[in-house]
Amino acid sequence: MQMQTTKISKQKRRELCEDTGTAVIVQNGDLNTALRLFKQKVKASNKLREVYNRKEYIKPSVKRRQELDKAAYRLKKSRLNPDG
Repeated sequence: MQMQTTKISKQKRRELCEDTGTAVIVQNGDLNTALRLFKQKVKASNKLREVYNRKEYIKPSVKRRQELDKAAYRLKKSRLNPDG
């Protein structure tokens, strides 16, 4: 099976990626480069963090309490070690 190689301009590639969201175009059958670019785009868009956060529903009151607990922990930690 032969792979068809086509040259796509940067502008056309940008337009295609904007239409489909986080997408990459495999050029010349180079999957490693395409996979690397895809991972970079996913990491930059924080989509994995969003999926992780949506695993379970957390009530807003619980979120606020968790944030306050984290802030108190950071404050306590900084007071114990003022150098950093």
